[in-house]
Amino acid sequence: MGLDLRATELGSKFVKIRTLLMAGLMATTTASAQAEPFEFKALWKAGIEEIRLKSWPLGAISKLKSQSVGEENSSGKPARWRGVPLSLWIDQALAEVPLEKRAKVDLVVLTGASGKLAIIPRYVIKKYPILLVYEKDKAPLSAEEGPLASIVPRSVRKQMVAEGLPQNTFGLQGISQVELTSYGARFSNLLLKRRTDPAAIRGEKMFVQTCIACHASGRARPVHEIASNPGSIAAGSAGRSLSTSQSGQARIRRPKGSRS
Repeated sequence: MGLDLRATELGSKFVKIRTLLMAGLMATTTASAQAEPFEFKALWKAGIEEIRLKSWPLGAISKLKSQSVGEENSSGKPARWRGVPLSLWIDQALAEVPLEKRAKVDLVVLTGASGKLAIIPRYVIKKYPILLVYEKDKAPLSAEEGPLASIVPRSVRKQMVAEGLPQNTFGLQGISQVELTSYGARFSNLLLKRRTDPAAIRGEKMFVQTCIACHASGRARPVHEIASNPGSIAAGSAGRSLSTSQSGQARIRRPKGSRS
């Protein structure tokens, strides 16, 4: 009877020790995962061909020429943000890519928290000072905002709106990856097959530059629905649409009363 009691006590102690060891191991693993440094992943992609570019730790990004802007934060309070021009970072990231592949990049896709996307034409990034920010009020971005975010300075928003650009879709929090690609590679099912009508090509350009950002990011009619019925593409944010003419080409249709 005494031996049985002793064995039970030893068994109970063994279970407790094993439980403590497992809890310690899990805590160590979790802490290690949390301590793993953030790296901004970059990918060049054209159709089925892709090149994984080097990842960028925050320290490497912060060493690039930076600038700061005063903008409101997500709660509407003024804040001072610091980051690098997205165009500058892209030039650095593409430095390792052959020239002929670099020339194909006309679209930049940022991936944020929960898979949210910011789809930005490369010419917009070259023309306007969109920032890749990593600091707010001289401190790292919060877990909700960062570690990286894109910001469109207030000083250029009116110009973007005048150009018909969906500037409100270019800002994104929690950015972890960027895809350097092209409209032809990502939205080939929406582009014209017959490219002989200059007006149709202009209409296509207007759609992909001013409308795709909303449709592809879920802020407007999904792209897969447009692709299944390309004869009539609703582009509400730009106040325009593409429709199919009798020749099978696409043409721009604007609402009555809108300016050309």
